[in-house]
Amino acid sequence: MIASEFGDRRLERPPSLQDVTDTPGAYVLFLELPRPACVSVGALGNLDFPAASYAYVGSAMGGLSRRVRRYARPVTRPRWHIDYLLTYTRNVTLLTAVSRERIECSIAMALAGSLPSVPRFGSSDCRCESHLFSASHSEEALAAASDAIRRTGAVPTLHQASPCSHLARSPSPARPHNIICHCERSREI
Repeated sequence: MIASEFGDRRLERPPSLQDVTDTPGAYVLFLELPRPACVSVGALGNLDFPAASYAYVGSAMGGLSRRVRRYARPVTRPRWHIDYLLTYTRNVTLLTAVSRERIECSIAMALAGSLPSVPRFGSSDCRCESHLFSASHSEEALAAASDAIRRTGAVPTLHQASPCSHLARSPSPARPHNIICHCERSREI
């Protein structure tokens, strides 16, 4: 058992991310944008992003760890809206929710009620207003996303990068920060 920073509730340590390799579900990727940036986001055009914490909601119906591995690699050819923003951010935390149902939009709609959104970002294939939300502090985004996942009936599991030497290096234009390494710490929250 480990103590949570969300009160005195005790939490079981879940299996590592490698144990859920082929498990489908949804995730919330937390990004830190240390300074304002104007980012060209494909068909959305140039978007101004203030320095903030961001929470991006996505689905991983092909397997959660497969999606995490994709985000751990540098973006070479942007395909999704989030790919354009990733090169500007520091990425340190991911919430996953195991589910065979598509709960991504339910999570995004719940977050839309508690955090400001970036209109149309990540939602070109659904009716959601957005799948990217901002918060002044990462704790605010994490708490809102955890609550949104619980509303779907799923259990949020936090995956946080360990302070590994390869994560501590400064990013270069050729290799931005990694999100998660294979020595991540995981826990249900």
